Amino acid sequence: MARRICAPTRFTFPSVLPRATCFTLCVASTWIQMDGNARTQATLMNKPRIAIIGSNILSSIGLKSLLEKVIPFAEISIFTDLNSTEGDGGDRYFHYFVTPDVVEKHQHFFLERCKKTIVVTNEEPSGICLSFHCIRTNVSEAALLRQLLVMQQMVHGNYALFPAQVAEALKAKDRQESVRLTKRETEILQDIARGKSSKEIAEKRHISLSTVLTHRKNLMAKTNAHSAARLVVYAVHHGYIQPEEIN
Repeated sequence: MARRICAPTRFTFPSVLPRATCFTLCVASTWIQMDGNARTQATLMNKPRIAIIGSNILSSIGLKSLLEKVIPFAEISIFTDLNSTEGDGGDRYFHYFVTPDVVEKHQHFFLERCKKTIVVTNEEPSGICLSFHCIRTNVSEAALLRQLLVMQQMVHGNYALFPAQVAEALKAKDRQESVRLTKRETEILQDIARGKSSKEIAEKRHISLSTVLTHRKNLMAKTNAHSAARLVVYAVHHGYIQPEEIN
């Protein structure tokens, strides 16, 4: 059903009713008349916010790129220091991804937000960092993706920590994006997620390389994935593979 525009003539307002109240009623009427897809999109406009805080901008950009694949419904911002977040809403973030030096500098702030702080480090965690969940970055992209997906499943599994309305919208979005795969497509999706090359998949499944490439192309089209990493994320999010199986 198409979205209908709320016409003021649909309501009879007392002459003393504030203009802001009239606007609120119109918005509420429009919301009720939206179809399911439109409601989902409207709810998700208020995205959970994630802050990446660290002095190495290139590393932060790389992490943001991966997080956008793993948590595509989040709004992700990059900062060089905690103080920079104050002009962007301060303490309104669902997660903080921070480097050890930032944690050391602002220990009190992050200890109070321990459950939503993730320390991003290329060394073995030590000192104050041991109080937080840590992600190692001096690993392959597949290994880093695996760490992020494990974290995502632990923290965001079934969206239990989100406000009820947002959680329902995210579940509806998952249902909309879910597609029916053939048995062979499922097998190849799982092989891709486990790090197998197209040649290795062809040998394992006893099919030609061109057939594997055709299946990969079809999988990307069906799942709207534009890279192998996106296929891996889709496989995990829709239960085709566990994060621990990624290679």
